[in-house]
Amino acid sequence: MKFNLLKKFTLGLARLVYGLILPLYLMWFVFFSYFQYERAEIIDDFQQKMEKSLEILVNLHDDDHFFHALLQKNFSLADRHKTPLSALESRVKSLHRHFPDAFKFIVFNPSGSVNTRLSEEKRFQYVLKTMFQVMNEVHRHFSVSSDPQPQNLPLVKDKIRLLRGYFGQFLIAELLTEFFKNSYLGRVITVSELEAKRKLWFYHGQ
Repeated sequence: MKFNLLKKFTLGLARLVYGLILPLYLMWFVFFSYFQYERAEIIDDFQQKMEKSLEILVNLHDDDHFFHALLQKNFSLADRHKTPLSALESRVKSLHRHFPDAFKFIVFNPSGSVNTRLSEEKRFQYVLKTMFQVMNEVHRHFSVSSDPQPQNLPLVKDKIRLLRGYFGQFLIAELLTEFFKNSYLGRVITVSELEAKRKLWFYHGQ
């Protein structure tokens, strides 16, 4: 009798262990492993995003890269707007509001003439139109060349001295492609020792 009771108890215990406890444990183990994996994935993704953000901050460590990225972002958004000119005017006003006295904008019409309503420089029309033509040529060259050398373009060679006379003596032809590089890869360039004309930047619209 005792032997039968012991056998029944052992069989019952085995059924309990193998039929309920073990499956529950295996299920818990699977869920635990899955959530541990998900947690590791989330942590890894977060770390990658933090490293990428840190890399961007490092690359924007100086004003030249920062303002290039800022201006490029603002004007590209205005360029894609359904009414680009009104969007551009709004962006210009916003930049003046957030960075008082930091910028002086010259806006060109598609023909190369200066948009006098949106521009803060309305004189020297010939020089400004020449700048427009030169930068159009540099942009075309930058778009098709794997190793752009704007200083070798005939138009740039012919007009760079004229442009230096207005924009600044430090204007270097080799740096004219900096304006077309994406985000922190590009930069605003230094062209003059005069505070009011020290920096130069150009955006080529669509």
